[in-house]
Amino acid sequence: MISKWFWFLLVTLGLTASCSSDDEPRIPEIILLSQTAIPGNLGTDVWGYRDGNGREYAIMGDFSDLRDGNITIVEVTDPSNPSVITTFDEVIGFDVKNKDQYLYVTNSDFPSASDDSSRIIDISDPSQPVVVGAFQPAHNCWVEGNFLYVSFEFEPGLRIFDLSTNPKSPQLVWEDTNIGGAHDVAVIRGRMYDFHGSDATYIYDVADPSSPQLLGEVRNQDTFHHSGWVSDDDNYLFICDEGAPDPLPDVTIWDISDPSNPQRVGDISDNTARVHNLYIQGDLAYVSYYGAGFKIFDVSDPAQPVLLDQFQTNINGGNGIGNGFVGAFGVYPFSPSGNIFVSDMDNGLFIFEYR
Repeated sequence: MISKWFWFLLVTLGLTASCSSDDEPRIPEIILLSQTAIPGNLGTDVWGYRDGNGREYAIMGDFSDLRDGNITIVEVTDPSNPSVITTFDEVIGFDVKNKDQYLYVTNSDFPSASDDSSRIIDISDPSQPVVVGAFQPAHNCWVEGNFLYVSFEFEPGLRIFDLSTNPKSPQLVWEDTNIGGAHDVAVIRGRMYDFHGSDATYIYDVADPSSPQLLGEVRNQDTFHHSGWVSDDDNYLFICDEGAPDPLPDVTIWDISDPSNPQRVGDISDNTARVHNLYIQGDLAYVSYYGAGFKIFDVSDPAQPVLLDQFQTNINGGNGIGNGFVGAFGVYPFSPSGNIFVSDMDNGLFIFEYR
C-alpha cells in the first residue's frame, strides 16, 4: 500500500514543477493573426487608417502593370477576421500615405490608365472611395502634419507641398536642387531624410518645411539609398539598399549624432534575399525583407542589431516580378492596436502581433 506521504510528495513535486515552468520568461515571437487575399496581380505598399469611430483599416496597393492597378481597403478592427471593404481600381496603387481621411497614392512615376497623375482619394466612407484631387506622378510620398513630401524617380527629385489650405489641392512650397531622381522620403521628429537613390541620403531640418535646412549627407559609393529610418533618439540612421549584391550589406547603419559627419557603425545582411523597407519603434526594427519575409530586429544597440524572429510570407512560392523582387513588400507597425500589417507581392495582406 502506498503511503499518504508518498502521494503528498508527488503532488508537491508536480506543483513545484508547474510553478517553475509558469515563472520562466516567455520569449516574444511573431504570431500570425490572419492572411487576406487581395485582388490584383502585384501587391505593393500597405498603410493604416483609423476612422472617427475607432475602426482600423489596412490600405494595400496593387501595381499590376504600368497602366493598371488598384487599392484595396480592409477593415482590420478584428485582426483575426479582416473584411475586404472595397477594391478601388481607378488608381495605380504603388505607395500610400494619408492625412486624416485623405489618401495620397503614388503611381511609381509611371502613367496611369487615365493620365499621368498620382491621386488623392477621400475615404470618409471606406466602402465608397472618391478621387478628389491629383498631384504629379511620383514614386513615393510622406505626410507629416500639414505637408506632403513627394519623391520622384526623375528630376527634380523631391518636392514639398502645403496641405493646410486644401488637402485636396497641394500647394508647392519647395523643391530640391540635387541632381537626379530621388527614391523615398521620411519625416521623423522634425527632420527630413531624402533617400536620393544612387546619389546620397540628405538630412534636413524641416522646422519650416518651406525652407529646409541641410544638416548633412550620407554618401557611400556602394549603396543605393532606397529608404530607411532612425533610432528613437535620432542618433542612428538605417539605410536600406534593395539592390545590394552579395557580399555587400542590405542595410548600413550610421551614427548621425553629428549629422554633418556621419560615421558607419554597423550593417544587416541576408545573402538569400533583398531588403525593402524598415521602420523602428522603440527598440524594435520591423523589416519587409522581400524573399526572406517579415523580420524583427532588436536595435537597443543600434550598431549591433539582433534578429529576434522572422516569418516567411511567400507561402505559395510566388514569383513577384522576378530577380529577387518577391515576397514581403511593405510593413506598417504604427497601428493604434499594436498589430503589424505586412503586404506580400503574391500573397496579400498579413496581420501579425509580436508578443
